[in-house]
Amino acid sequence: MSVDRFATLLYGIGEAAGYLAIPPSTLTTWAYGYERRRAGTQNVNAKPIVTAVRPERAGDPAMPFIGLAEAYALAAFRHAGVPMQRIRPAIDALAQELGLEYALASRRLYTDGAEVLYDYARHLAYWASSWCSHRSRPGSV
Repeated sequence: MSVDRFATLLYGIGEAAGYLAIPPSTLTTWAYGYERRRAGTQNVNAKPIVTAVRPERAGDPAMPFIGLAEAYALAAFRHAGVPMQRIRPAIDALAQELGLEYALASRRLYTDGAEVLYDYARHLAYWASSWCSHRSRPGSV
């Protein structure tokens, strides 16, 4: 049997969560995204952030090896205290700017992880300060 690390489903969500020492509910939201509905407020949505599919039956494999690798990196960032509000846009930027389809499992993030996220955060801070200074000028929108 040939195993494709990107497509062959190997792990159930509960099994993978056990390997990563995170709650299955956390991995479920990372794998499938979520929508939170609160009365009187705007809904909060998040798209999936690790590679997985919804299995036909509970307990069936849902995640390929690449998904486990992505979840491992994500769990490490979360364990280090990096908030999801910083991680999600950083991953999107890495995917767009560097063409990394599996940014969390990329060699660049593995070897230069802190530097890559730091560069992104610095870029974001520069953009935010430029935007704020533009907004503070008279006649700015």
